[in-house]
Amino acid sequence: MRLYKFAIIALFLGVIPCFIYAQRGLDAPMTKAVMRVYQNLLEEDPQDYETYYHRACEYYKHNEYSKALSDINNALKYTPEPQISLKVEQLILRANIYEGQGNLNEALNDLNSAYNLDPSSYIVLYQKANIEYQLEKYSEAKADYLRMQRINNRSQEALIGLARIAVKENNYGLANEYSDQAVDIDPSQADIYVRRASVKSMMGNYNGAVDDLILAISTDNNNTKALQELV
Repeated sequence: MRLYKFAIIALFLGVIPCFIYAQRGLDAPMTKAVMRVYQNLLEEDPQDYETYYHRACEYYKHNEYSKALSDINNALKYTPEPQISLKVEQLILRANIYEGQGNLNEALNDLNSAYNLDPSSYIVLYQKANIEYQLEKYSEAKADYLRMQRINNRSQEALIGLARIAVKENNYGLANEYSDQAVDIDPSQADIYVRRASVKSMMGNYNGAVDDLILAISTDNNNTKALQELV
């Protein structure tokens, strides 16, 4: 019965176009049906950590942060200790919820816990470094971006992160070097020009930023982010 219900959930989510799903939110008929299934499962087993986790994901997608936080707290409470990979996923989700609420210190605490469970997780390091950057913990963020590079020596995310930190350190030459290296890894990717443009804007090089945004649009004329930044 339990597997059947999850199969129904998967079917519902698979047939709903993403844009419709996002627009209608929790009031969408299919979403309501999925949430009823979650509620039924939790009534059958109030310690069903998997259902708490999946429902927390659902609430998070719809910016229902308080409800998502309640569910992910229960998921973490009831998940058995040996399930390390699942706990890492849960901690990442809770960190995202905290970030959505503007609670960056709690988000960083969870990402540190996730890192202790899995130091090789690229996703954990990326989110951890970004939160550290927002908290102006630049030395910690730099260390994590460098760890990302050791996991993936072609990491554009790490290079752009290092470029931003170099700007904060007033090392504009190094910032340009890092951001150029990020572009060189895959010049066909429009988003990387948008990212380099943001680094140039941080340095006050607005003409260079505009040039990069135009490159992004010429690479992908449907890149709405580049168009918005250019405007």
